[in-house]
Amino acid sequence: MGRKGKIKDTTHELKSLLISLQNLVKSGNLDRGMDDCKRLIKQEPLEPMPQNIYGVVLANLGRLDDAEIAFRKAVELDSNYDEAWCNLGELLIVLNKASEAVQALLTCVRLTPESIEYRYQLGRALYNDGKKAQALDAFNYVLSRSPEFVEAYIRVSEILLDNGNPREALKYQKEAVDIAPHRLQLRIDLARQFSNLGLRSAALEQLEEATKLEPNSFDAHFLSAEIYRESNMYEASISALDECLRIDPTNFDAADIRNQILQGLESE
Repeated sequence: MGRKGKIKDTTHELKSLLISLQNLVKSGNLDRGMDDCKRLIKQEPLEPMPQNIYGVVLANLGRLDDAEIAFRKAVELDSNYDEAWCNLGELLIVLNKASEAVQALLTCVRLTPESIEYRYQLGRALYNDGKKAQALDAFNYVLSRSPEFVEAYIRVSEILLDNGNPREALKYQKEAVDIAPHRLQLRIDLARQFSNLGLRSAALEQLEEATKLEPNSFDAHFLSAEIYRESNMYEASISALDECLRIDPTNFDAADIRNQILQGLESE
């Protein structure tokens, strides 16, 4: 969340002020941004864009309820303000107001039907509102228009897993990794899904790539240890657990599993 919006036709002075305010918020100077927002809102109470930017600032400061008020004010001032509708919808998702988020984002999509990002956010809201079939339609629409949209692949795979279709979900997880091979968590999640389906060699291949990306990934080493242990490859499991303990020497789970394996080997 954080769309400040395109500056619309307005007076030169106001346009200059809005550009300055956008740049200030973009630079992360939120306290100054809040002060300038308040000043501009007081100066131009009928302009929606300062309200929207104010909402972005408030949301980034963790003042979510106040941000909702600001976004609602922005769309009240301009009911065709799609960026503000989207900001409101995304915020309502965070606030667990899924049904309201759906309505806000439906308005957003109606105003700008060509926006793939808005359609994706609508899918998120629908999913949170328990409308999984409609959410799936929204995400598949996104992928039909933008095949490189990684987050949509992830969302589709989540819905398919919820629906008990792990092998179908796996296809979408693989697509996500193919598009974004440097995203560590995607590889770990794919490895976990391979493992859950009994495809341990494929899982270990993904985890090998994951540890190349991030040698200090505790999760990647720990999942490797689990898979090696399930495959009765105890020395490899111990080696992976040693890496876990190098990364986090106080981790009880890694230490306990390592001791269990050693005790089992000694008793043979």
